[in-house]
Formats: sequence, structure tokens, C-alpha cells
Amino acid sequence: MWSFAIEEMVQEINRFAQRTLVPAYYEYTPGLLLVKSEVWHLEQSIIWRNERKDFLDYIMPETAQRSGVALQIPLTYTCLFYSYIYLWNQQKDADTRQAMREFPLKINISYRDIAGQRHQVAFNLRVHLSYMRTPKDSTLSFEEYIEAQKVDPHTRTGRPE
Repeated sequence: MWSFAIEEMVQEINRFAQRTLVPAYYEYTPGLLLVKSEVWHLEQSIIWRNERKDFLDYIMPETAQRSGVALQIPLTYTCLFYSYIYLWNQQKDADTRQAMREFPLKINISYRDIAGQRHQVAFNLRVHLSYMRTPKDSTLSFEEYIEAQKVDPHTRTGRPE
């Protein structure tokens, strides 16, 4: 199951949009994200409650399958993250520009092994920018990487993976 501070992220994005005079508005109601933007010429609804759960058909043990399993990052998070980066970058006054906040994406994975035993593992995924560029046409391009931090369910502390 996926989770992140969606309400806080929406508030921060709307605050940046207002501060930078970008005509964009985001609204979150439980399970649904509404996006209205004249900048991106769109009005869309993303159904977060349907993205929160994802299913993997079959995972081999690490001894048999050395490669990782690909997970699709939820569209709700991707949309909000990209919007946050864009609007954060639109702030013109470097003196008042706040440091970029982190909004970790959390995933709790429950599974059963071949013997039917139930297991659970959790990760915090943090997105880090490694490059950002705004050319003269004002389109923003950036590259990022994701750091996965495994969370111990008993102590709620983590360590990078």
C-alpha cells in the first residue's frame, strides 16, 4: 500500500502557485485529486484510492531471481511531485525561496512465502534532484534519483538500501 503526505503537498503547491501567480489549483478530497491548470491546459481527476493498492503476481526468492521487481510510482504522487518542482522553481526571489521540502513516498508490502507464511516489509522512497535546468523557453527539465530506505516495522527506523 502506498502513502504520502498528500494534503500537505497540495497545500504547499497551492501556496507556491498563488505566490508565483501561476494559474493552477489543486484540490484533494479523500481518495481523489483534482487538478486545474491554465499553464498545462488541463483539468483532470486522479483517483488516489484506486492507486493506493497495487498487486504483484509472483515474486521469486532472491536466490532464484537476482533482478529487482519494477514498481510503478502512483500517478497522484508523480503529478504532485512534478508540479511542486515546477512551482518551487518559479519563485523568483532567491532570498525568500525556501529550501525544497521532502515528501517521502511510503510503501508497505505484504506477501506470503511458499510455505504460506505472511511477511511485511516497508520502505520510504525519497526523490532527490541531481540536475535542474530552465532554458529560455521556460520549460523545466530535471533528473532525479530515488533513494529507498527500508523501515523496520518494530522500531519504525530505517536504513538506506
